[in-house]
Amino acid sequence: MDDIQLAKRGVPKVNVSFEIDLDGILTVTAQDIKTKSKNSIKIMNSLEMTENEVEEYRKNAILMAEEDVKKTLFSEKYKELFILKKVFEEIVNPSLSTQDQLILDKIENCLDKIHASYEDPEFLMNALMKIIDANEEDYREDAVA
Repeated sequence: MDDIQLAKRGVPKVNVSFEIDLDGILTVTAQDIKTKSKNSIKIMNSLEMTENEVEEYRKNAILMAEEDVKKTLFSEKYKELFILKKVFEEIVNPSLSTQDQLILDKIENCLDKIHASYEDPEFLMNALMKIIDANEEDYREDAVA
């Protein structure tokens, strides 16, 4: 596809659709959301597919689309976790309990091994927000005193 916005990986948004007609012709269409650049390709059926095979492919496509949505949401939560970690790193002299340090270690592990980690990014984001809030309150109290 041409005319995709130049940006860091993950920034350009492209809508992709897959359509299979009854003759087994697959049409793939992609459109860059920002530039509106659009392209499509038709893949002709070189083998005759039965109606059952077409239906099986359609079911698989739906399952893959659902998996893509889950992965996208998971990826977005990791981005949020990364941003929260950067906010935490800006806190001067945080006071950490053993539990807080354990959470931070899990976050480091989670961010270092994003795809290999089984940690729930939402749980870690909430825990990190509590640590940030507690430390910002401590920092404000020290600044006032």
